[in-house]
Amino acid sequence: MPKYRVLLNGRNYWLNVDGQPECMGFYTWRYVEASAPEHAADLAIDLIRGEHDLNSAILNPASDTPMIYIEGVDELESFGEVTPPGKGRTWYRERDTDEDDTEKFTEK
Repeated sequence: MPKYRVLLNGRNYWLNVDGQPECMGFYTWRYVEASAPEHAADLAIDLIRGEHDLNSAILNPASDTPMIYIEGVDELESFGEVTPPGKGRTWYRERDTDEDDTEKFTEK
């Protein structure tokens, strides 16, 4: 079965950063075997959505869900030294957070 490397971009992930809610994004690679590139992308998204450490950290209300975008899918001859499906994320701050953003996280 063909092997793929999938680059994913997670957006709109509200997380606790130093005690304050921050809107964060991340990039990550996932490595999968799939019958076609489209199937590889779906499998990679499912892997991210199933990661307990990520799901347990999300602060988003149901009305403001995080999104996962496919940035690229590459077919590989082998996984080389990578152990599929891969792990980890590189985080970045999506935007400066202001009071209007954090109001959704305060109790009323």
